[in-house]
Amino acid sequence: MNLIQEKLYSKPSASSNNKTGEKKN
Repeated sequence: MNLIQEKLYSKPSASSNNKTGEKKN
């Protein structure tokens, strides 16, 4: 996993990155 991806997963942001966080969440 990349550092950027890890940050996005760790941060429950409701931005366009939601699709990525949703999968991990």
